[in-house]
Amino acid sequence: ALAAAAEGLLVEVRDTTVLAVDPPGADGETVVNELLVTGNLSVDDYLHLIDPFPEVGQALPSIRGVLRYNWNRNKLCPRSAADLTFGPPALVAFGPSPAVVYDNDTGAVPALTVSLSPPPSSDTVVPIGTSNSALLAAAGGGVTVLAGTTSAEVVLAPSMPGGPVTLTASLGGAERTVQVTVLDSAVAPHPVSLTPNPAQVVLERSVDLTVTLVRPARPGGETVTLGASGVAVTLPAQMIIAARQLSGEFTVTAGGAAGSATITATAGGTPVSTELEVLATAPVGLVLVEVFYDPSGSDAELEWVKLYNGTGQTLELAGYSLGWGGEDYTYGTIQLVGSVAPGACFVVGGPTSSAANFSPELAQGEDLNQDLQNGGSAADGVALFNRPAIDITDTTVPIDAVLYGAPASNTNGLLGPSGAPAAVSVADAPSGQSIVRTSVSSWIVSATPNAVPCPTLQ
Repeated sequence: ALAAAAEGLLVEVRDTTVLAVDPPGADGETVVNELLVTGNLSVDDYLHLIDPFPEVGQALPSIRGVLRYNWNRNKLCPRSAADLTFGPPALVAFGPSPAVVYDNDTGAVPALTVSLSPPPSSDTVVPIGTSNSALLAAAGGGVTVLAGTTSAEVVLAPSMPGGPVTLTASLGGAERTVQVTVLDSAVAPHPVSLTPNPAQVVLERSVDLTVTLVRPARPGGETVTLGASGVAVTLPAQMIIAARQLSGEFTVTAGGAAGSATITATAGGTPVSTELEVLATAPVGLVLVEVFYDPSGSDAELEWVKLYNGTGQTLELAGYSLGWGGEDYTYGTIQLVGSVAPGACFVVGGPTSSAANFSPELAQGEDLNQDLQNGGSAADGVALFNRPAIDITDTTVPIDAVLYGAPASNTNGLLGPSGAPAAVSVADAPSGQSIVRTSVSSWIVSATPNAVPCPTLQ
């Protein structure tokens, strides 16, 4: 009947169930938030955003709204809260599953959560049954979801190791189950990893390492013994992973000598280790370090971009490219070719190298066409991508970028490495000058382009 109904007709659907949801905030503010109900009918927020937003499995006695044809299908658009009848609260979730507890964990164990939708108008008891009450039960036989809330934590009462045990929450004819295993508290969990592996740290600086256990720590927490060999580093003799947590962190501080150290973490009689490299200078990756975008006079065949390889290893550049522009980075692009040694620079552009562009040593002599933007009321930018130039679109996120212009002038939303619009890095350079990176986070305008053939960043 809906397929044949005319757009704009006021329609009411009764006794429907939520099959899928696109909740508020899932796709950004520009995307309609909607749900799919019985009969594959879409309900969206064109006129009214439903609050509280329904969840999968929730039964709605009725939904009324204006029928709208959009994206090749009919959609029902409620006009206000009065167009929806939520009915009694429904059991929409019970979990997580699977879960684990220890046999001696007799205190409050908030391992599981029951969720209802919509929030009940009065305190609502959700009974929880068990397939093996000799091993595990829900304390009090269930949980109470307080009026106006949507969830409550289930307190478990384990008795002895075993399982898995099936716990079943039920409300209004709906059931949800989870599987819980009761672990033996006499058996200490052992570590399975120490990460990152390998790890790096600069002289006299610190790095956090993470120990991960095979299963959650016991109620009193797990003691992990720590040690190191090789180049001198400082770390605690032990650490504690908190009760019911799978992992914990500790800090290692490098000394004044570069080299390698082996860091070891031991628990339950089992050691794990990671190799820690102590570096004299910080690894900064492959980054932009200088851009000469506005030669005096004509720009043709004189512009260039300088990259620095701070990775500590030789890089093949076939998988990297540059993009530039003002509205996005697709105004001009170039595919990088060749390789760059660790600690070295790579200059692409020209192909002319003369006094007119401060005689760059070109590793890839190629005209940057379209020309680099020379700045304006809105910031312009140059970006480095770890993908071929043919794949760059207006939404591709760069691994490095420099924006030049007035502060807060990125009105076109040029992206930074975080995927969000980037801050302007440096003022617009006058004709015949360049912009130069002086540290990982700062740039300046240079009146003497190419004065430093290859700056070292830290």
